[in-house]
Order: sequence, then C-alpha cells, then structure tokens
Amino acid sequence: ECPPKNIDIVFLIDGSGSISSGDFSKMKTFMIQIIKNFHQKRANFAVVQFSSYTEVEFNFNTYLATSNIEILINNIVQKQQFTYTAKAIQFVANNMFLSSSGARPDAIPVLITITDGLATDPNDLPKATSEADKHGIVRYAIGVGDAFVNLNARNQLNIIASNSSFVFAVDNFDALSGLQNQLAEKIFAIEGEINLSVCLSVYNLNLTLGPALYFCL
Repeated sequence: ECPPKNIDIVFLIDGSGSISSGDFSKMKTFMIQIIKNFHQKRANFAVVQFSSYTEVEFNFNTYLATSNIEILINNIVQKQQFTYTAKAIQFVANNMFLSSSGARPDAIPVLITITDGLATDPNDLPKATSEADKHGIVRYAIGVGDAFVNLNARNQLNIIASNSSFVFAVDNFDALSGLQNQLAEKIFAIEGEINLSVCLSVYNLNLTLGPALYFCL
C-alpha cells in the first residue's frame, strides 16, 4: 500500500479594490480554517496576494517556522487596485514550488485561487495556466460574488482551475466557510488518484522486471 503523499498548497488571494476590508478578513478566516483542517495531514501552506502586482505574503519556509498561523495570516494587508490574475498564476508557477521557498520535491503542488471578479489580463490566462501545467500544479478556483453569474466570468474560472470539477462559486464571502469540506474532499481525492497512478506504474514495472523492484514513491 502506498503511503499518503505530501501536499504543498499555495493560496492565491485577490486583494483588489472591489473587495471590502470586511470581506478580505473573511477570506483570511477561510484560509485559517482550511489550514487547521489539514493540520497533521502532510500539508504545508503558502500565501500569495495579487492585485495590480503580485506579492508573496509567506512561503512554505515561513509557514513551517511559525508557531501561530492565525497571526501570520491576520497580518496580511490588502493591496487594493486591479485584478491581474494571469500574471499572478504565472508568478506562482515559476516561483513558489521551489526548494528555496520550502516546497518539497515529493509533494503534490496545489494552487487555490480565490477571486471576486473578472481578470484584468484575461487574454494571458491560457498562457499562465499552461505554465502551471508544465510544473504539474493542481489548480482549484473559487469565485466569490454575483460576477460569476456572467458566462464570461465563469469561463475564466474554468481556465484558472485544472478542470471544471475543481471550480467553486459562492454568492458572497460569508459562504466561503461552507466550502471547507468540499475543498478538502477534492484535494484528498487528487492525493488518492496520484498515489494510485504511481502504485500502478510501479506494479507494472514489477511485472516486467521482477518482485525486488516493487515499491511505492
């Protein structure tokens, strides 16, 4: 039986000016709740905020060094301005899942993007998500607010996520708390699928080369 895989999770949070300070605080509470749900489940976390520019709030090294995740997240200050989602996804893909940032080479890289509206740079989204795909990053998208009733906005979420089943849309930031279990189940399901894929690959190798080589990664 293959052991559970490690998971490195980056929250990419929208800090644009269309989000009120109260709603931004609710987003921070949501992240704290998710992190607590994953406590002792082989998951490490990092947070990146995007608006007109992208900023690392803390990487995996800082997460591992902290004794109080609530203080770490509650100290995040909203940046305001615009919503350069594609630029932020590309930044995460190229900069966050590195050993220098505390990412683990054996971990499943996961990106959870939370946004309240249309990207300022929509034409760059396919290129950005393609870059994430090259790094094997599993992507979830959470759209908050009535902007996602619009088909164009919903299509953007489908591009941001790895597939449409990894898209969540809620009416407001109060409703984020109701996503905790659904999101956790999706992430654990991916972990199981990757473990199964690895085990089957090794099992097939074992059939060819002999029992001494049967192991799981």
